[in-house]
Amino acid sequence: MFWFPRFLRCLLPALPLLAACSRPAYSYQPLSTPATAEAPTVVFLIFRARSTGQGPLQVELLDTKTAAGALKQPLNQPLGPNYLEVSELDASRRVLASARVEHPLLKDVEYQTEAGALARKAVQLPEAEFFVRLRREPGAAFLRVAEVRAQQPATVIDLPFPSKL
Repeated sequence: MFWFPRFLRCLLPALPLLAACSRPAYSYQPLSTPATAEAPTVVFLIFRARSTGQGPLQVELLDTKTAAGALKQPLNQPLGPNYLEVSELDASRRVLASARVEHPLLKDVEYQTEAGALARKAVQLPEAEFFVRLRREPGAAFLRVAEVRAQQPATVIDLPFPSKL
């Protein structure tokens, strides 16, 4: 029994330190729940364009795909005088997002002449497929495809935004 009082004498000074290390009786509760922002989404739109001779351009939406992520900043590459501008519109026809692509039916082709010199020729295709990447906007109700030829607006086509997204 000689060891017991000596053990208590060593333990008594350490008791206040052990009591201070105990777990608190309360836990942290945030004041409000932070709002969860929707993850950015990219929509891939695949179109078919048809030339009707002298009539307006015909555009058909073939397929759409969505993926999580954000678009990279566009490279400021100048487009030629002929291009298509695809826009997402809300119900009041206000532009939410847009992207420009080279005209899929009008191509400049370089070729070598019989004399060995390089020449350029404009070729008009009867039909071509093209795709556009856009940031998916929550309020989008329509897609607009605007054709620009020689820096002048030529045809504007409005399509309903696909509901399967």
